[in-house]
Amino acid sequence: MLNRGQTVDKILIVEDSLTQAEKLKYLLERNDFLVEVACDGVTALKKLAEFLPKVIISDVMMPNLNGYELCKIVKSNKRLKEIPVILLTSLSSSEDVLFGLECKADYFLEKGCKDELILNCLNKINFLQINEFGNQKISLNIDFRKKRYKIDSEPQKLMNFLLTTYEMVISKNEDLIRIDNSLKDEINERIRLEDELEKAIDVAEQANRAKSTFLANMSHEIRTPMNAILGFAQLMLKDPAMSEKQAERLNIINRSGEHLLSLINDILEISKIEAGSVSINNKTFDLHYFLQDIQNMFRTQTDAKNIRLIFEEDDALLQFIETDEGKLRQIFFNLLSNAVKFTNEGGIAVRAKTELINGEYYFISEVEDTGEGISEEEMYKLFEVFQQTESGIQGGGTGLGLALSKQLSNLLDGDITTKSVLGHGSCFKMYIKIKEGHKDNMITKISTKNVLKVISDGTPKKIMIVDDIMENRLYLSDLLIPIGFLVQEATNGQDAIKKFKSWHPDLIFMDMKMPIMNGYDAAKEIKQHHNEQSTKIVMSTATAFGEDIRELEAYGIEGYIRKPFKMNEIFDLIADLLDVEYIFDDDVEIEHVLNDQEKETAIKLIPNELLKEMYEATINAQLDLLIELIDKAVDISSDSAKWLKDSASNFKYDILMELFSNGLDL
Repeated sequence: MLNRGQTVDKILIVEDSLTQAEKLKYLLERNDFLVEVACDGVTALKKLAEFLPKVIISDVMMPNLNGYELCKIVKSNKRLKEIPVILLTSLSSSEDVLFGLECKADYFLEKGCKDELILNCLNKINFLQINEFGNQKISLNIDFRKKRYKIDSEPQKLMNFLLTTYEMVISKNEDLIRIDNSLKDEINERIRLEDELEKAIDVAEQANRAKSTFLANMSHEIRTPMNAILGFAQLMLKDPAMSEKQAERLNIINRSGEHLLSLINDILEISKIEAGSVSINNKTFDLHYFLQDIQNMFRTQTDAKNIRLIFEEDDALLQFIETDEGKLRQIFFNLLSNAVKFTNEGGIAVRAKTELINGEYYFISEVEDTGEGISEEEMYKLFEVFQQTESGIQGGGTGLGLALSKQLSNLLDGDITTKSVLGHGSCFKMYIKIKEGHKDNMITKISTKNVLKVISDGTPKKIMIVDDIMENRLYLSDLLIPIGFLVQEATNGQDAIKKFKSWHPDLIFMDMKMPIMNGYDAAKEIKQHHNEQSTKIVMSTATAFGEDIRELEAYGIEGYIRKPFKMNEIFDLIADLLDVEYIFDDDVEIEHVLNDQEKETAIKLIPNELLKEMYEATINAQLDLLIELIDKAVDISSDSAKWLKDSASNFKYDILMELFSNGLDL
């Protein structure tokens, strides 16, 4: 507020910003000043022709006529020159001060400065006008940055101008100090938060490493015995002396082991995706053959449930594509397994096409079923890990398949979406980015037929098996020796190097995780220090997070295989690395699939008492007894007996009960 007894004064504000002008006007009027506002220098001169203000407060930067030019005009006019001029500036450079002095401005004020500075400046002007100090003038020439400034001013005005400028600089400096302190506080807080975040990340990484180590160890502990179980089951199935009943039991062991292994693989695959350790292994393959293989894989299941399985391939479907075949197969397996599980009547349609979109190829497929469908309220659960819908809970399972499939499709630059109507079925649409492949780039696979003998050129190939687990060595030995390979075993890396020096095998199957010396070190020793390139090395492991194949290749290691491995995987690797060929068992019978009429005819041939016992055994889930009773049905064909036993072994009790019940009613 102004001091008591001071006169009421009119002030002219020259400001092109309406907001700034109104803000300054409000401050001055609140402190008993009369105020006029001009929007630019030209308008200000018109107002000055009408009245003489006590003070002019002018912005510097304005259109048409800026503040410096307005000040020069005012100070050169005899009528106006005694009016004090306050310039509003951002004070962004030293030249601002010199320009102000040159145009004879009385004061400088920074835009946005404190209200007290403005009021103090006006009080000083009022004091100086009341107490005249004479009009002695001084003239100065100032050279600054290669430019000369001529300054004519009264000493008191010059001093006031410089003092207000200095006061403004001090105020600005105080603001900068406050900002600097505030920034320091923010920086310190940010450093503290970054330290906490770094510690949290470190804890998370440690937890993730612990999880990875645990999963790797668990995978090794589970896969190692699974390798022996599935391996020996496959070997025993090759025994021609085995009875049909023994073969059926072994098939049950094999299927159960494969099911357990698929559950383990799903859990480990999701864990690897979450840990960011999944690699994409793209290769060229025949898409037409791939889809036919998928169809054959599920045909038996759909036939057993009496539902249709239809594959529709677009006419323009590419034959050879490049992507991760294993991951695509896993996606299809999960989608079709779900469709078969929840479809009891009607059928399943699989549609496949390839499309060129914006210069890139995509593989697009739909799996549509007439099953139970999913309610809208439960759709969100579909792709969540360990989440199951109501029908999913009733149908069994872990709730991993769809979640894993979606994550795998995302890894392949794609996605999975779904539409479903409760009670009418579901349609899952999957797409992934692919490249067009070429037949020349395909990796040739050997026949899945039974290998009887390796074709020898007279010198049998020598294979060393290095594994600390006796069962694993025994399985591979029993697999390879009968078909004509020479085999030697080693129990660890050190033992392998010792035997290698005297035996020089053509191929080594080297386990990675072994005591005394692991497979990595042994393989590097053989490749680097013994300068041995003729011996091929295949690394095998049962860990969850498979080592980088490119790193293995850097050491000159030629192959990689994960436990539990299958016979044909072993034969495939050997054929590829040692360039050998096999003699196959061509006498494999083609399994006949019974139609509904043949099934009913077979049931009619079973005596009523025997059929009643079969029905009772089915109700009581007595699998062994049911198999024995089927063996007693001597009048039915071998195909019919095999179908009944397969249905019993796969726990298709609902189908058998209905069939037996209908037979008893006849």
